[in-house]
Amino acid sequence: MKIASKIPLVLVKSLTSRTFLKSSLVTLLILVSVQCGSPPMPSPEAESMKECLQQWHLERHNSPWRRVSAESDGAIALIRDLTGMKPVPGLHAYAIAPAGPLLALDEEGDRLVANGYVFESLRRVDATSVTGPEAVGILSDLGLESISGQRMVSFLLESEIIQTYAHMESTLCLIEQADTDDIYRADLKGSHIYFTNERNEAPLSFSILINRGNGEIQVLPRDI
Repeated sequence: MKIASKIPLVLVKSLTSRTFLKSSLVTLLILVSVQCGSPPMPSPEAESMKECLQQWHLERHNSPWRRVSAESDGAIALIRDLTGMKPVPGLHAYAIAPAGPLLALDEEGDRLVANGYVFESLRRVDATSVTGPEAVGILSDLGLESISGQRMVSFLLESEIIQTYAHMESTLCLIEQADTDDIYRADLKGSHIYFTNERNEAPLSFSILINRGNGEIQVLPRDI
């Protein structure tokens, strides 16, 4: 005569408890997944910024030109002896030894002057309204040899020698560059803020070209 085996009551309770805990854990994970949802998709603007090789945000209240001005044609005076000249706030890093800073304030503090060892000519250009190639200036041999194309572009933007907003501010992205023995070209895009009867935001798209043969710097419009 066979005796039917019996599962101890304690073991049954243990198995039931484990099954319940496992089921509860699965349910909890499902609920958390549903409530949290999928991670948000990055915006097109955020994706675009990921492609930037370098970015700038320029604002009027930080402009070195707030209390000074260039000549009527935008020309900037060239000075070789910068003794007694004052550093321009925010532009201290742009200097070449032993020539000195690329841009400085004169002794009275009411005029910006460019380093005559680095530039042979220099003028302000408004990149928000260019319709064709615009001459910015000419680099000397020292200027061409001592500072990279990308750093020169950064200086021209941050010093606002190349102006990138009409009234308030601009945001710029270096999207592509070409660097050869003959030229350096920086392609930039972004937007700037200006006011009429209301706040407006307009796109920006232009290139900065440095000719390594003759030192010429130009701003050229690009398709937006």
